[in-house]
Amino acid sequence: MEACGWEVIDVVDGVNDVEVIVLALEKGRDPERRKPLFINMRTIISVGSAVAGKVVAHGAPLSKDNVVDMKRAYGWDINKNFYIPNKVK
Repeated sequence: MEACGWEVIDVVDGVNDVEVIVLALEKGRDPERRKPLFINMRTIISVGSAVAGKVVAHGAPLSKDNVVDMKRAYGWDINKNFYIPNKVK
């Protein structure tokens, strides 16, 4: 992307480094920007699941047991579906 004239920001820890993610997004909103911005966000697919970082995470839904295990690990209510805790929002 740099070779095409874009400014590139590499977010190495796109899973946990919220401060760097926010800074990159704010940089993209700068009205004085002269170049397009490409944010390269390095993440882990299905982070926190039994298939985190594995190819199988790309095409198959997580099993019900895996979802329950993840909810327990994060301290979420395992009986609520499509629920996002306030801390996450």
